[in-house]
Amino acid sequence: MTKYEFLSELREGLSGLPEEDIQKSVDYYSEMIEDQIEDGIAQEEAVKAMGSAAKIANQILMDTPLPKLMKAKAKPNRTLKAGEIVLLILGAPLWLSLLLAGVLTIAAIYTAIWAMIASLYVAVLAVGIGAFAGVIGFGVLLIEHQFVQAAMYLGLGLMLGGTMIVLFLGCNLIAKGVAAGSRRILRGLKSCFIGKGNRE
Repeated sequence: MTKYEFLSELREGLSGLPEEDIQKSVDYYSEMIEDQIEDGIAQEEAVKAMGSAAKIANQILMDTPLPKLMKAKAKPNRTLKAGEIVLLILGAPLWLSLLLAGVLTIAAIYTAIWAMIASLYVAVLAVGIGAFAGVIGFGVLLIEHQFVQAAMYLGLGLMLGGTMIVLFLGCNLIAKGVAAGSRRILRGLKSCFIGKGNRE
């Protein structure tokens, strides 16, 4: 594959992005190929070293922020006719309210999930405070020579401290799982936009 063919395939794969972003990526890979050619590598070998243009284009699209992809996809490929503009304006109360409801529903679900995780961390903090109080109680009762109660407070404090560590590790796993799930959902949404662009 020649440099021209590689860059053409890359440009085609990035067709869903704004022109300035496409040109920036094409210029970057063109310069990388040129640098290798200047180092004495044959053009075909330099292009082969880059890898698949389709995979590179897909990775660039996946790294592009979702709002930018949505904005690029929202731009019509042709000029809208007067009738279409009128229909868009007349239908705005319906489609805008549906769009807003969808966005707010997703935001509410996302906020509720993170609020539950925050409440789990608050519960862990409460258990930790209980553990700290048990150790303090142990010290106070030990000074007052109440050894049985002091031992009970120490045992309770240590038990709560161990429980706090286990709960904290569990909360971290849940938070990491939710964060990973959020990233997968975002990548899935991006894939929908990228897929649409590739079919057009």
